[in-house]
Amino acid sequence: MATTSAQNVNEAPKALSKRGRKRRFTERQHEILEAFYAKQKFVNFREKKKLEEDTDLSVEQIEKWFENRRVTDRKRGIRIEEKTLRIAEKSSNPGESVKLLRLGVSGNVEEEPKRKRRKFNGAETEILVKAFEKNAFPEIEERKKLAEILGISLKQVHRWFQNHRGKTKIEERKEDVDKEET
Repeated sequence: MATTSAQNVNEAPKALSKRGRKRRFTERQHEILEAFYAKQKFVNFREKKKLEEDTDLSVEQIEKWFENRRVTDRKRGIRIEEKTLRIAEKSSNPGESVKLLRLGVSGNVEEEPKRKRRKFNGAETEILVKAFEKNAFPEIEERKKLAEILGISLKQVHRWFQNHRGKTKIEERKEDVDKEET
């Protein structure tokens, strides 16, 4: 008998192999985990055991869910305060982390403003293109000189060269395709 997706949501989770299909949590499990996550981003062993009882999930599944949830926040540009992370990692006592939170270490998250993309002006681009034409893979010393001349970071110079090599490669492929078509 085939089951519908609506039935699967309400069923108890089945054991999966180590590399099984993607884990789907029931609405109830998801609500419990999200409610706890809203209060506290990190859980100690006792709290995991309590969540294990409430959700019928293993401690490993709960740990992985919290880890993945924090990653999701990070990808969305939400930062968890480092102090909260260090305290939660050290704390084996659930009361201790609550006490520390009351003392002023908040578990709140704050939005990080999105960085604006740096645009190079014509003169900067000209310098970089000339350097690229000489050598598409400059050594560190050459990149340092360029960074100093342009007043940008070494990382920005490195990224520019990476991006420009990629653009050049794409242009070369397009030219090859055009030659083949004619």
